[in-house]
Amino acid sequence: MFRRCYHNCMERRVVKLANRWPRGEVPYRFSSEINETGVWGTTIKAAITEIEEIVNTNVTVGNEPCLRFWQSPDSEPVKSYLYFHIGVDGVCGTDHGMMPGRHFVFLDDPCRHKSGVMRMILIALGLQYEHGRPDRDSYVTVHTDNVRKEYRAMYDKFNSSDMDVLGLPYDFESLTHFSVYENANNSLHPTMTSNWTDSSLGNKDRMSNTDVKKLQIAYGCVNDTTKLLNRYHDVVGCSFQRSSCQLTNYVQYDYHNNQYQNQWHTRVGAMPYNGPTGDNSNGRGTYQYTSLSDAWLKTGSYIPPGTYCIHLHYCIATRGNSSFSRVQLKTRHNNVVFAEGHYVSKAWTPLNVTHTETSQWQLWIGSVISNSDPLAVDDVFVTSNACPSI
Repeated sequence: MFRRCYHNCMERRVVKLANRWPRGEVPYRFSSEINETGVWGTTIKAAITEIEEIVNTNVTVGNEPCLRFWQSPDSEPVKSYLYFHIGVDGVCGTDHGMMPGRHFVFLDDPCRHKSGVMRMILIALGLQYEHGRPDRDSYVTVHTDNVRKEYRAMYDKFNSSDMDVLGLPYDFESLTHFSVYENANNSLHPTMTSNWTDSSLGNKDRMSNTDVKKLQIAYGCVNDTTKLLNRYHDVVGCSFQRSSCQLTNYVQYDYHNNQYQNQWHTRVGAMPYNGPTGDNSNGRGTYQYTSLSDAWLKTGSYIPPGTYCIHLHYCIATRGNSSFSRVQLKTRHNNVVFAEGHYVSKAWTPLNVTHTETSQWQLWIGSVISNSDPLAVDDVFVTSNACPSI
């Protein structure tokens, strides 16, 4: 009989000395249900590696990492350890901050991807769900009646005495922030909506800049908080849910119709040929779509020289099992392609590319269409520094 405390007895605790992991040392173990070389085991290890790599960047307190995980053998005497276990009822969950002894981290289908596991680890490290902030009503509205019963405790609002926001602003894009339709009884209606019309909710890909700052503050990674890592400064950030996006259509002249014509179009809903049923951001928003070759999206302004991580999701829709359609990345129109994605799937496929330029540059995202198999892109981000080496 295992302890099930992730929604019935979730404790209200802040990230402070009493419930941080001492010295930032976090041992972990797998239950017998998890094969460490299988899908779950490798996903958990990838999530841990990404958290360690990013949080420990620019550490200024001593020369040792401020946050360190290790796989602890059963024979090792440790006072507390993360215990990764397959959950029940399709629920993912864990307790806030270090628990004595076996600290369960329950995983199931809703968190089967690396970012879902990362969310659970952030909670276990002591962070709370961002939408539980004491000031959350100024930013979002929670529709409790549409939240599945087993998840309702995860939508509770904390008192100021129970949650330290560390002086940081509300973060709509935190990995610990639920999205609009997440955990819904009726998937046609939202569980949470933004009170700010131009703000999307949550993300499914990575820790936000604020998530990283919280961990660096909580675990004493820096002496001077002005040196907190800005790893995820978005030079380009386009989820296509709002008008303020740095990517624009490269408009070409249509000589047949004697007019200028956009090559990419905003689309809502399903892709053809049994593709995704909605956008990558939250399943209900918009994405960019084209059925034309040599269609281009480009950054409107130049990006300074340096090393960047280019991250996007794409989908190639096809009637069959393969296609020669693909998405391409260039630094400007007609320049040499430095990356492309051609994986055919019925789901959104991530593409992460580290790219370095010695002079200012523009990002161009283009299409090669074969056999009328259309292409879509969503959630395009260009961030400072190289992509995590996962």
